[in-house]
Amino acid sequence: MLEHEVLQYDLTAAGGEAEHQASIEHMMKSFVGPDERRKRFAAAALSILETNGLPDPGVAALDFQIYGIHGEESMEYIAAYWLMAYNRLCREREVLASSATAPDLELLIMFAEELGQYQERMVWRQGLDEKTGKRREALALSGRKQVKDGQDGNRMRTNNSFFTRHGKQAQEFVEDLHQRKPNLTWADMRRQAAKKFGVSPETIKEKLNNPKRVG
Repeated sequence: MLEHEVLQYDLTAAGGEAEHQASIEHMMKSFVGPDERRKRFAAAALSILETNGLPDPGVAALDFQIYGIHGEESMEYIAAYWLMAYNRLCREREVLASSATAPDLELLIMFAEELGQYQERMVWRQGLDEKTGKRREALALSGRKQVKDGQDGNRMRTNNSFFTRHGKQAQEFVEDLHQRKPNLTWADMRRQAAKKFGVSPETIKEKLNNPKRVG
């Protein structure tokens, strides 16, 4: 995983000379050229892939069957896409440097844009939320669980409330439908009952008995 570290130095009088000198040393060590930064990021991205048993994607179109097993939001897919764009950018720069072929400036710009977009996604996910001190990716996943749990709870309450208030009436409704229109499928009956009682067809399926199966 990439590590996104934030350092803060106290450059006020209270920090003293030592803090000021430490900040200068850190800047001298951290400030590298854009090529070196991309090389370091490429090494980090490749490390993510190798940790998951995946190869460098090269310059070919990304194989979703290899890199997208866990979805387009997975870290390995994002790392692979970044590396693919990086490899393509390097190839186009070599063409530009050789002057043997006219460079495709639109491609260069597109690859550079993709690098920035996917790099931002990687760095943001591994960054720390200032208020909680937790990784943003972990917070997003925990938030998704809370939302899903809330949705499941709401659905359960809706289902129980429907059955308490309208269960008997709704069951009689689908049985009457079956008697009058025996050719209707259970799915057709669920849709009509759902519309009449203001719930989803799934709620009807969960709470009522299929009259076509009786006897």
